[in-house]
Amino acid sequence: MSAKDVKAELAAARNAKFIAAASHHLRQPTQSLMLFLAVLKQRARDVEIEKIAGRIEEAAEAIGRLLDGMLEVAKLDLGIPVPRPEVVFLGDLLKRLADEYAPRANRKGIRCRMVPTSAMAYTDPLLLESALRNLIENALLYTSSGRVLIGCRRRRDAVRIDVIDTGSGIDCDQLGAIFEDFHQGQRARPLQR
Repeated sequence: MSAKDVKAELAAARNAKFIAAASHHLRQPTQSLMLFLAVLKQRARDVEIEKIAGRIEEAAEAIGRLLDGMLEVAKLDLGIPVPRPEVVFLGDLLKRLADEYAPRANRKGIRCRMVPTSAMAYTDPLLLESALRNLIENALLYTSSGRVLIGCRRRRDAVRIDVIDTGSGIDCDQLGAIFEDFHQGQRARPLQR
């Protein structure tokens, strides 16, 4: 291994440790924010204030999920955890996620549903769920009307899981960059329907 490779690995490990520490330390004030919001919602006498508190709560929940995701990425970069594949019944997982995200979608005026499936996959269930949550979160974030559909397709000895939405999409010239760490692409113009 060259000195350049060693430096790159050390830098990646430092970055992963920093992200893990930042995620951990930011989680505490985020949890406090959620507690204060719960109290505010209970005491709100004005419907408009209650709605605003609900929106703030959604944003705080999104921050918590993003912190969780950052911590998972940092753990993977550090080699923790080692993926533990097992048989996953995709229909159960997709239904649970669709049921969980449906109320948020409804509040935005969009539909979130899943296509029933009996497909199974041999994968790490926690890592798969984390990746799907990220896709669903983005679908809900960038879809202002229409729907989010979660389903899968069998391809010979493989299964492809799709999260399809009617959101703004990604510009074609951004597709290669979206898999880089912390890259956020420009929103494409919505398709004319």
